[in-house]
Formats: sequence, C-alpha cells, structure tokens
Amino acid sequence: MRVLRSYTRRFYESEKKAVGKQSKDGMKLSCDPNEILWYAMSSPFRREMKAKALLDAHHIENFIPMKKRQEIRDGEIVTWEEPAIHNFVFVHDSYNGIMKVKKGLDILQFILNPLSPIVVPQRQMDDFIRLYESDGYDEPEFLTPQTMGQLRKNARVVIGDGPLAGISGYYQRVKGAKDKRFIVLIEGLIAMVCSVECKFVKVK
Repeated sequence: MRVLRSYTRRFYESEKKAVGKQSKDGMKLSCDPNEILWYAMSSPFRREMKAKALLDAHHIENFIPMKKRQEIRDGEIVTWEEPAIHNFVFVHDSYNGIMKVKKGLDILQFILNPLSPIVVPQRQMDDFIRLYESDGYDEPEFLTPQTMGQLRKNARVVIGDGPLAGISGYYQRVKGAKDKRFIVLIEGLIAMVCSVECKFVKVK
C-alpha cells in the first residue's frame, strides 16, 4: 500500500507539472507569466508591421525577419523589404506584459501548441538573429516546415570558426538547391537557409 501511495503521489505531481501555470485570464502557460521570454505570435491578415509599431511604441523588443524584394517600375529597379514569412512576430517580454499591450486588439495573437502559447528557446532565437544580422552569407531563403522538407539527424552541425562560431543548425540539401545549405531553425515555425563559408563541426 505504501508503494501505491508513493506512485499515486508521483502521478499527481507529474500531472500538476504537465498542466503548468494558469494566467489570470485563464490561459494555460508552461512558464511563469512574469518571466521575460520569446513568444511566437501571429498578426493575421499581414498586419505584422502594424503589430511591430505597436510593440515599438511600448518599448517591447520584437523581431520580424525581413527579405529584400525587387521589381522594375517605369524602367527603374525598385528595392524594398517585406516580412520573410507573413503573419509572424516574435515578441520578447512576459506574458503579462504582452497582454497589457494587446488586450482588446486582434493584431497580435499568441500561437498555441496546442493550448499553451509557444515559447521559443533563447538559444534558438539567439542563433537565428545572430545569423540574420550578420553579413557572412548570401541572400537567405526563408522556409516554413511545410516547404522545407525533412531534416536529417546526421546533418546537425555547429559553425566551428569565424564570427559566426557556435551557431548550431543543419548542413544539407534543401528543395530546389543543388548544393548543401546551412539551415538555422526556430523549430516548428521558420527556417533560414543560406550559404556560409566556414568550417562545420558535426554534432553527434
């Protein structure tokens, strides 16, 4: 009977951990609502730049990967930037802090998995932003999990030298490319694919 009680106690403790915390508005959270983290959010109907302006006005750190576009207008080449993947905004603040800004507005929505807001690990955000903001690669391509194809476990690498040393990702071929490319992920959401001149170290 003692073993049964011990098992039952462990079971309920594990269930309690699995449920996580709950915010004042009833949202199930996997973390402290006051802890500053990177949240993956959506801005429906391509309103991510409006969402960014709102966050900037409240001095909340945010990140939207951008890509360059070009077209010829009246015989001249016009260049501009637009979000690499529409409707994505990554926000660096606490859940409660974000709720104070977005309350009553529909231009920012938490992406859920399946019931809790998705929190992006700090290391993934650091690697992604560090590579994105560097100039040590060619024009990158941005893919979603649906367009990227399968990643191979034996293709995991870490950049071993140069200014990008320490960034982890995958080195393999992707759809539409003849040569291998370096891939950095924000897992389950977006991938940045580019060519990088460096030494790669295999991750076992």
